[in-house]
Amino acid sequence: MRRKNRIKSLFCLLGCGGLLTVNGQETGEGSWKIKGFAETYHALRIESPNDWMSSRTRFRGEVTHDMGRSSLFVSFNAVYHALLKDRTGFELREAYLDYRAKHWGVRAGRQLVIWGSADGVRITDLVSPMDMTEFLTRDYDDIRMPVNALRFFRFNDKVKLEAVLVPVVEGFRLPVGAQNPWSVLPKNLPLPVIWDGAHNHPAFKLSNVEYGGRLSVTLPGIDFSIAALHTWNKMPVLDYRTEADGVRITPQYYRMGFVGGDFSKPLGQFVLRGEIACNIGKHFGYMPQRLQRPRKVSTPSTGWRESIGMRRMSGR
Repeated sequence: MRRKNRIKSLFCLLGCGGLLTVNGQETGEGSWKIKGFAETYHALRIESPNDWMSSRTRFRGEVTHDMGRSSLFVSFNAVYHALLKDRTGFELREAYLDYRAKHWGVRAGRQLVIWGSADGVRITDLVSPMDMTEFLTRDYDDIRMPVNALRFFRFNDKVKLEAVLVPVVEGFRLPVGAQNPWSVLPKNLPLPVIWDGAHNHPAFKLSNVEYGGRLSVTLPGIDFSIAALHTWNKMPVLDYRTEADGVRITPQYYRMGFVGGDFSKPLGQFVLRGEIACNIGKHFGYMPQRLQRPRKVSTPSTGWRESIGMRRMSGR
């Protein structure tokens, strides 16, 4: 088979961002595609104390290697952050191997798992945690964190069944540094605040594995899905305890589950979307008004969450 070499490059500077795309070597054995972009973001508080809320520059790179029915995908960030020095550096975002046959497929590695149809809310989209370090200055797609997962798919033209297994539990990444203007730690307490989040994360063992499934159906005029997941509360419950050296705040993680579903229905130029879920055994926390003695932070409960909205479809 004759070898074909095609190299295409595109560079576009748009204000404070740029885009770079390279389609690499294509052969009978596979092809490489490399793309990425650079952006810089800065935010200044317009009220007192008029300090910087964010100042970062990053390059996002994505590499795809197609090998027939198999493909390899890797994405990464190279970040310089002027305010949060610990966020400066190289970050591997996704790295997974994908295999697709005619009616089944499997994906293994670090990946984003996106469930549900609503935008910007977490009703059934509970597999991937969130990076809340700068939650108001980043796009929703950027604060969603990948997980190390194994996913199995079975599908045809109208029905898709997905099973997911997450062996390593990852929770929300919270802003707890004193230098972070978005810190969730209280600043008005009379005692020093001690963040103790190093040793309370769910251990890597079989009993802590997350697992679930989702069945999606595509019909004329409507798409819908049902899902169930045995997981953990990704947003930890914060336990406040008064000790001799200050107020110790410890994140607590609890087992929980959910069953729910979503739908999406076109209505002319609009799309009606909705989600509903029943959270089973979910814990909720609070900050005690008085911190003289240890208190039980929360108790498990079962409750419903729902969302419905309409979005206009963009024209071509």
